[in-house]
Amino acid sequence: DNAVYALSVPNEQTKLSIATRGGGPSLKNIQERAGSTVLLIAPLILLIKYGGVKGMIGLVMTVQLGMYFETIRTVENGSGAARNIGSFLQYQQWHWFGTVFLGTTGRALLLNFGESLSLFGHTLTVTQLDRVVYGMAAVSLLLVVLGMNGIGKGEESMTEGEHASELRFYLSKLVSCQFSLFFVV
Repeated sequence: DNAVYALSVPNEQTKLSIATRGGGPSLKNIQERAGSTVLLIAPLILLIKYGGVKGMIGLVMTVQLGMYFETIRTVENGSGAARNIGSFLQYQQWHWFGTVFLGTTGRALLLNFGESLSLFGHTLTVTQLDRVVYGMAAVSLLLVVLGMNGIGKGEESMTEGEHASELRFYLSKLVSCQFSLFFVV
């Protein structure tokens, strides 16, 4: 009751009382987090100040990559199924990320550098990037078809119900990756 009264009616005595008691749990929480917050924000401010637009694009790219990785990991760990998704589906997840990433952030990055960018001695234009993204999207669709076709191959003992369960599992992972991409990128 005294703490509520001290916060609602500040005077010299209550200010002294708050200062000597440590200010309660909320002030201690602020004191504990202030240092780490400054340590995290200071490099961002320096990146923006000295990197400008390119620094911001680099920051966005890094955050998108980290968020996609964490989202995929959270979906895999939180699904309740202890199944291994397999290397083929892991490859697909990162192929989809690369496709969407190049088509959105990569395109914005390229437009920021002008109409073309020189990479390893080759000039990449926006039209060429669009063609690469289109080709990657076509490969992604082909990989989905191959992934669905490959479910249950080599396992003659798999029943129709088990095959349907594996197909649902594959499609649920596919959909979760796609929604993660919509969320992140």
